[in-house]
Amino acid sequence: MIKSTIHTAVAATLVAMGAAGSAQAVAPVLALDGYEITITNYDSATTLYTGACTTVGTCDAAGSPALGSLGSVNGSADSMGIFSIDRITSTSTGKVVYRSGQGGTFLTGIFAGLLDYNVSGSTAVDGSTNYSIKALDGGIKVWANSTDYSSAPGPKVAAGVDLNAYQYAGISAGDLWLSGDFTPGAILGDTTTTYANAYNSKTLAGVGQGFIDITGGTAAGSFIKGLNDLNGVGRNLFLKATFSEATGFAADKGWSVSSGGVITSAVPEPTTLALAALGLVAVGSAARRSRT
Repeated sequence: MIKSTIHTAVAATLVAMGAAGSAQAVAPVLALDGYEITITNYDSATTLYTGACTTVGTCDAAGSPALGSLGSVNGSADSMGIFSIDRITSTSTGKVVYRSGQGGTFLTGIFAGLLDYNVSGSTAVDGSTNYSIKALDGGIKVWANSTDYSSAPGPKVAAGVDLNAYQYAGISAGDLWLSGDFTPGAILGDTTTTYANAYNSKTLAGVGQGFIDITGGTAAGSFIKGLNDLNGVGRNLFLKATFSEATGFAADKGWSVSSGGVITSAVPEPTTLALAALGLVAVGSAARRSRT
């Protein structure tokens, strides 16, 4: 698992964010304008493609499906996973305003539903393939819980686990802190792609990026559409990530990649935003109540 940081680069330059080709390592970091949210995550993803494709259907046929999509409510999904917020840091003061478990609250989440619809590749010097992937749809949800997440259940669909239905033991039963949808704007002039990434078929190392609009949660009011995507449309969040092939325990459990990245966002009060504005005080109380 790789830890990642978010910084407040206001939308001017978008660095690729990680999703492992479909190994889309998404949601490694969540960020607010003036704040950095560092996240750790695991990703189940479609990885190797037998050739180029230009629709969701042809990409389904050409790709090796993600474990988390088999038997899922969304069998075409190519990237899904879990993440935990490690810390939230003010970029103006450098002060860490939240750490995982602070006040008995753990912020853990699921990202899911990204559909690869355009895959192209070029041959690298070592004979492997460098993939360029465009995806549709996708979203994230973050819950406040009294315990941190566990990667042990893995991404395989089972009782209480279907990432594309935003169900995962120990995460989705908490209090909803934030939810959002990936939106177009990650590629200049492209009004269709919601997530863009590139990776190597041999190492599964790569990068990806996408914008997110907030749809709900107790912290939703703390975000404004203060970022412009590459097409000039206002958005709430920008996610940027890097990723690499999962190894050891994570790989044994069926995870494809682990990743890190950054999310940038604007908030109504970037100089005075406090944990209360993010809903952390309320969810902390709820998390403590859930243990009693």
